[in-house]
Amino acid sequence: GTGTVVYNDGKKYTGELKEAKFEGQGAITYASGETYIGEFKSDKRTGFGKGVSTSGRIYEGQWKDDHWDGIGKVTYEEGNKWISYEGEFKEGKITGTGKIIYAENSNMLSYEGEMLEAIRHGEGILIWKNGATFKGHWEKGIWEGKGRLDYEEDNDWLYYEGEYKNDSRDGYGKMEYRNGDSWEGTWKNGSRYTGVGTVTYTS
Repeated sequence: GTGTVVYNDGKKYTGELKEAKFEGQGAITYASGETYIGEFKSDKRTGFGKGVSTSGRIYEGQWKDDHWDGIGKVTYEEGNKWISYEGEFKEGKITGTGKIIYAENSNMLSYEGEMLEAIRHGEGILIWKNGATFKGHWEKGIWEGKGRLDYEEDNDWLYYEGEYKNDSRDGYGKMEYRNGDSWEGTWKNGSRYTGVGTVTYTS
């Protein structure tokens, strides 16, 4: 059946009930002011639903045992470093593949790819507001492995494609300028490794 349950702490539930438990569609307001409208199973938010925090953060998507779990979208309150994240969640954490839209005060525009507990981890592409992009591999938020960075330097666009270590060019890679000039070889700590490499000029 359906009904309304009011608790001494101010929590209030209205919706479907089964054997005195929240089961099916319902709406709940917690004592803190947080709200949820959606599916319940055995008293827990499980299924599809929408939750709004007292600070204004909104999550809409799949839930499991009172946690964000599955596919969903979270929109953050003003002042957060992210505007939104849409993609996969696991046990209440941003883990899986998804897309971040950054706030106006950030120099970054968006990130789309793999995440681990809200940190860039795995394959993805990051876009800055100045047009620069990095497409490649992250390890816990750091460029690690193979990737390509397109960016502007001294009013000239160029790219580096190759190996990275600890956020720096490190290993074998190629840097090419817009006019076609390039340097290909071994890098160390972000710099060309002395004596090893190939320079190519277009003219």
